[in-house]
Amino acid sequence: MKKFLLVTLLILLVTMTAVFAAQPREGFGVGLSLQAPFGVGAVAEYNFGVASANASIGYVFNAFHIGLGGDYILPGLFENSALGLDLQASVGGKLDMGFVKGATILGIGFPISLSYYMESIPLKIFTRAVPEFIMILGVDFDLGMRGEIGAMYLL
Repeated sequence: MKKFLLVTLLILLVTMTAVFAAQPREGFGVGLSLQAPFGVGAVAEYNFGVASANASIGYVFNAFHIGLGGDYILPGLFENSALGLDLQASVGGKLDMGFVKGATILGIGFPISLSYYMESIPLKIFTRAVPEFIMILGVDFDLGMRGEIGAMYLL
């Protein structure tokens, strides 16, 4: 039942946002994100206008997670004023660290993001795909892919 309510809420939020599109706002933002596979976290961001810096903390795959990153915002991409749908695309770099019993995990990723800013309320909705190099220090090296969806309140 909780999954059904969450999916319904997300669908309503996404469909309503096409009516309330806004331009990106500079400054601080804080919010929550759901990460695939199996993660949840708190996110913070500072938007400089042409670039942004972000930090996250959370719980992913039975590990405590800390992430730091930056994005370059690609201006004018995915804008359609006729539909009232303006998505902001960005690419960047991210350093992730995970701490699990007996191991430290280090990830270097390259996020590709799409963000949507609501006009009536200071809210940013985003989705992010992060291909990354993952190292379990002293044990293993792997390539991975992580997805993320979330919402951020802009201060």
